[in-house]
Amino acid sequence: MAGFDSTIGPGTAEELADRIIAEGTVRRAFYPRARDIAFDLSKKLETGGIDTVELIVYRQERCPPMAEAAALLAGGSPILLPLFSRRSADIFRINYPEIRAPILLAAISPTVADATDRITKAACTVASHPDSDHLLDALAELLSRYDKP
Repeated sequence: MAGFDSTIGPGTAEELADRIIAEGTVRRAFYPRARDIAFDLSKKLETGGIDTVELIVYRQERCPPMAEAAALLAGGSPILLPLFSRRSADIFRINYPEIRAPILLAAISPTVADATDRITKAACTVASHPDSDHLLDALAELLSRYDKP
């Protein structure tokens, strides 16, 4: 990757930082990140003695509610809702406060699932590992166990 060695963590940003610090081989790290973060990885690495250069490379923009989505959420058919972040859960809740449809929610992590406490759900499951493949597995699990009306 352009002369960089990358490290994929075991799940959370904190676990990744702990792993990098524990290995003891990294002295300087490059951390491309989102504008809004749930955990300050840079601060944790710096505290662990690793000089960290961070760069904001993307941001999640809040889109206005969509009339088509609101209509589906007001109906009776089940809605699959994958959520990748606490921020996404908050935005969904703000954009769609009135929901009648049964929500089948798949959260990428327990932290994200906790952020959905104000979303009424017919079912909720957490991905077994916090990545997109496992979130798809969680969605498939929801589909397989939901009683179709």
